[in-house]
Amino acid sequence: MDYILNFALGFGVGLGLTTVPLAVSYLIIFYWMKSITSLDPDIKKLHGTPEFIKYIFSLDASKGLSSQGLFWLSILVPFSYFITFGVIAWQGYVLRLDAEGFKTFTSISALPLGVLSLMVPLSVSVARFHASKQTARQIEIVSQKNNIDLYHSHRKELFSFFDQVGERKFNYKLTVKNKVHPRLHKKYFQGIPVNGMPRPRIDKFIEIDKQLYFLRRTLISIITNKDPALNFNLYVHSFCFTVLKLSYSLGIQEVIDLMDASLKYPCILKGVSVNAEIVGDSSDDAICAFKCIESFFQNLCDFANYEARYFNEPEEQEKLVGAILNMHKPYIIEAIIENVIKPATF
Repeated sequence: MDYILNFALGFGVGLGLTTVPLAVSYLIIFYWMKSITSLDPDIKKLHGTPEFIKYIFSLDASKGLSSQGLFWLSILVPFSYFITFGVIAWQGYVLRLDAEGFKTFTSISALPLGVLSLMVPLSVSVARFHASKQTARQIEIVSQKNNIDLYHSHRKELFSFFDQVGERKFNYKLTVKNKVHPRLHKKYFQGIPVNGMPRPRIDKFIEIDKQLYFLRRTLISIITNKDPALNFNLYVHSFCFTVLKLSYSLGIQEVIDLMDASLKYPCILKGVSVNAEIVGDSSDDAICAFKCIESFFQNLCDFANYEARYFNEPEEQEKLVGAILNMHKPYIIEAIIENVIKPATF
């Protein structure tokens, strides 16, 4: 029974010697950190929550070493154990400020001094970890800044690229300045500034590629009078509608203005009465609007380094050139406008 009591007493004393200094150190650091963070509204919100305890034992790269709870803990814990073990080791001795007293102090204080010496490597380690975290944070900030600069540089280069293309006159009605709408970059390139260089939205380029291919085939079919019964629908509902759609998609304001100034054909689409917009009033206007969209998209592909299928079909391009060169009066588009569209608008 005495053995059990002695063991329990010894265990309790040992547990107290190991936990009390640690608990005291923690309480001191807790209230110290609570005091110095009371002026920080973001951290003050954490007071009284488990997140604040987590904050104490973590390293904040945005604050100096003196504001790190872990740093002060690395100093206070060894010092607390030094005092605790020292009180035990120094019992029965009196203070003597001479050589013999110093010799006695060093001999009986080996353990307390050994524990106290841990203060240096622990605090230095914490300081190194904190410095490493600050360095990593600085690298991250510099990297983000470089990425943001890279993103905006890419955006500026898009505008500069089209500025260098300059103004192009297709006919006396259609002169394109090749000014890029600011939204075009966001629409055809994906990414956010912090991630750096944006990448082309391939799905958007493929969509324009397909529509332009359809537009070319439609134009060839109309001006060659391939199927007279379909010419009107192909021109009004397919060609003109697609030209308008592509012009809005690419932000080619000059083509939009040309169509806005042209005749409007009243019709019903999907059960709704609309005034369909026409591309100018001649075959030349239609061809020039098409060439304008084609040229603009080719410049966009060149800038994005995107290989569009549309521009890799020389046979189709030759068909269009041949169809334009072999046009004979009466021109199909002029006939549609004179015989169908104009009578419907007056």
